[in-house]
Amino acid sequence: MRCFALPDDEPAGGGTWPEPVLFGADRLLPGLSASLTRDRRWQLFAQRIASLGPSPSQNTREIVTTEQRTANGPFGAWSGLGNPERDPDHGRRVGAPVVARDGDGQTVVFVRTCSKGIAMRRQQSEGRWSAWRDLGGAEVQEGLTAVTDALGRVHVLASGHDTVHHWTQDEPGGTFALSPTGLPAPADPPTATAGPDGTLTVAFREARTSRPLLGRLPGGEGTWRIEHPGLSARGYGPLAVLAHGDEILLAARNNNGTTSTATWRPGGKARWTTVPHPVAGTQVLASDAQNRPVLAHLSPDATLRISPASKESKR
Repeated sequence: MRCFALPDDEPAGGGTWPEPVLFGADRLLPGLSASLTRDRRWQLFAQRIASLGPSPSQNTREIVTTEQRTANGPFGAWSGLGNPERDPDHGRRVGAPVVARDGDGQTVVFVRTCSKGIAMRRQQSEGRWSAWRDLGGAEVQEGLTAVTDALGRVHVLASGHDTVHHWTQDEPGGTFALSPTGLPAPADPPTATAGPDGTLTVAFREARTSRPLLGRLPGGEGTWRIEHPGLSARGYGPLAVLAHGDEILLAARNNNGTTSTATWRPGGKARWTTVPHPVAGTQVLASDAQNRPVLAHLSPDATLRISPASKESKR
């Protein structure tokens, strides 16, 4: 599930959502990613089974995209972006796409490759796509995350066997380079958020304890710092994270199927607050049209629920 935004006239946690609409997608694999264009049109990205047969050469995958024709309008047909791997057997091992938009307005899509690095493809402002480019790396596991900082630079983070890997640009529209983080190995895919001051925050569970950890990169460059928000190893799975002002909001899925949230400030400690509604899948933190933090998740009956992100966890 991906939480895009709330309509301008909806209160946080209020209003009525329309029924979900199917728009012609088939053979898509789990893991959609979305990006909002400068003229307020949504682009969606996914991985699709392009062909399926008894031999490896007949079992192929491709990255596909669709976008709205106008703001709040219908989506067009899905179009293919190909696969960074030429060998069909290797192509089946490519990961789900993640997407970000840099300060120049260019859409950049990333996938994990068969060789456990990452590859990217960039859409220029006039709509033309570049060729796939291998960014290298080693031992990248499934579950990339991409975020744009206050200067318009895109950062890509991924879990590895012994650390969190990080690719970044020197400037918007620039080339990507692998930059060591020195962060410990994560138990789950990391999630990232960029604050208004340019600080990049990555949230993940510590491999041996499952306790939440935060990696902080002031200004989006320099040396990473490890922060211990003081939270217990509640629940399981990836953490949702959102920078809101000088605070970092976290959400986690509990063992009993509900959600817990916490708010952390630099130099302080946080505590979990339980949200009682049951969750199906993952949870998402986002800001609404009035810049209020909200928590979004699907209930077991596939109803989308939006509620204000609790700030009772500060102390």
